[in-house]
Amino acid sequence: MRKLQLLSLFTIISLTSAFAQEECDQFKTELNKKEAKIATQKDAIAKQQKEIAYYKETLHLINSKISTESNDVTFKITSATGDANTAEIHVEGIMINKGVLRMMQIGRTEAFDPKGNSLKYSKLNIGLGRRVDKLFNDVPVKFSATLKGAIEGTPFIKSLVVEFYTKSNGPQKTISVAFKNIPVVWK
Repeated sequence: MRKLQLLSLFTIISLTSAFAQEECDQFKTELNKKEAKIATQKDAIAKQQKEIAYYKETLHLINSKISTESNDVTFKITSATGDANTAEIHVEGIMINKGVLRMMQIGRTEAFDPKGNSLKYSKLNIGLGRRVDKLFNDVPVKFSATLKGAIEGTPFIKSLVVEFYTKSNGPQKTISVAFKNIPVVWK
């Protein structure tokens, strides 16, 4: 009797462990599939987060509050960053042509801090250089100016006047664009 009980207990344990082993393998396979799916989803989320960051930055640039319009071209300042080591302020902006196809060239810049000190420009760029031969309609183009002689900690640029030369069908024109009270972020 005792042997029979022992034999039936051994049989039950061996059958249970065999089925448990089979179920465990199924669960491991299922777990591996789910982990692979999670990794794929994490990659997709990371890619979408990069795209969202890009679109947020683009919207911030296009929706800048410091803007003006002249000759069917909208000019917007997107950032002004001060460098305490070099006493320079780097101003960036975008322009969006709302009119006919034209050439745009950046000219000179005048800037003043709140105390009336004049800031000299050292680098002026539009697009990849100093000139864009074809400024298409509704295509934003970046422009930048580096201003020397800034006093460290200047909270904003009181006035910034940038001259652009433009030509579409007729003679060349000069566009003077004025911006006021541009906040400066110091690094």
